[in-house]
Amino acid sequence: MIRICFSGVTGWTASAIVAAIEDSADLVLVSGVSRSAAGKSLAEAAGSAASGCVYASVAEALAAEPVDVVIDYTSAAAVKQNAFEAVRGGVHVVIGSSGLSSEDFAELDEAARDH
Repeated sequence: MIRICFSGVTGWTASAIVAAIEDSADLVLVSGVSRSAAGKSLAEAAGSAASGCVYASVAEALAAEPVDVVIDYTSAAAVKQNAFEAVRGGVHVVIGSSGLSSEDFAELDEAARDH
């Protein structure tokens, strides 16, 4: 199973992404990230059947639960930091947010290759 941390778990894309993860045979949602819902369960914050928790930051989520992939659907203001936290933690990252520049992607690519 591929263990997923979903950053932006209470955002506008959340219901579709949570449903897709839960419908997949090889993915499992283990944690979420949302500053406004930190401390809540995934069930309470996102209507998920998963038993995990929601954290205030990607760094907190990675420290609490082992994950394989961070999916980020947050905002232009948050996505870069979230992606770097995932890379520093040795975790794959899928970015669904917009707002990163080509320079940002180059920095992330370099950091990922270094890890």
